[in-house]
Amino acid sequence: SDAFTFKTSGGVNLIGNKITYNRVYGQWQYNTTVTPVAANTAYVFPLGTADTNNIATVGSTSRLIAGAAGTYNLQFSVQANNDDNGSEHLAYIWLRKNGSDVTGSMGRVGIAKGTSTAPVIAAWNYIVDSANTTDYWEIAYAVDDATHVSFPAYTSTAFGPSTASIITTLTPVGA
Repeated sequence: SDAFTFKTSGGVNLIGNKITYNRVYGQWQYNTTVTPVAANTAYVFPLGTADTNNIATVGSTSRLIAGAAGTYNLQFSVQANNDDNGSEHLAYIWLRKNGSDVTGSMGRVGIAKGTSTAPVIAAWNYIVDSANTTDYWEIAYAVDDATHVSFPAYTSTAFGPSTASIITTLTPVGA
């Protein structure tokens, strides 16, 4: 047979033609330029507005909360700009879980001199585990020169849409 019958814990048949499967997912974008205040100082990226989400939420502007135990693929992309025409600079980006840095998660992104008209886009993903509904992750960063390095957002043009400074997604791993 190709039919299923669902029952309550009391053995009563559930009636209906729709099953709601509450998968955890979300995508957020931050549409404002992020400018670090000081060099070699850790900050966290704000996550911004949800494009779509189910169960997963944002807390304290930067905390990605899955809302359910499980294994997830956390992805992000961020634009990095260097308006210094004389020197290359570095941006450091890493993952935090529940406020603590995740060992081995930091990447170093070289930003060529004078990239104010052509920012570098850094993007990668992490497989993360949530043991409970309150676990959260943050994407932390630092730069070696706060005077010249920023993470820009751009308004729409005559030929294309606006550009977020950072886009973050969370999807479940597995079925």
